[in-house]
Amino acid sequence: MNVQIITNSNCQSAGDALREIDCMGVIRSDPFVLISDGVVSNIDLRCVIAKHKKAKKVDPMRVMTMCFKEADPLSSLRPVLDELVVGLDSETGQVGILIMEIISVTPKQ
Repeated sequence: MNVQIITNSNCQSAGDALREIDCMGVIRSDPFVLISDGVVSNIDLRCVIAKHKKAKKVDPMRVMTMCFKEADPLSSLRPVLDELVVGLDSETGQVGILIMEIISVTPKQ
């Protein structure tokens, strides 16, 4: 396994990061792993990668497999202003993701 660390402070989302590294032409392996900053994990990625490869054989258009871990609502690991809702299609196994930004509105006096 070859690990190359690339940083870019202009990327605001995983999509931004994927577009940036695609433009750089640095992705030469399939699959590759993209990890957000602040992530510390001991997950065995071999199992995740094997499942991704198996799913990609069934659906060649599959571009991403994501790993989630539930966090306590009061955990310091959770963003303060965002709420993530994940839904799973029981027929296809595909995940739908909705990120809701919680906006605090102060009434005018």
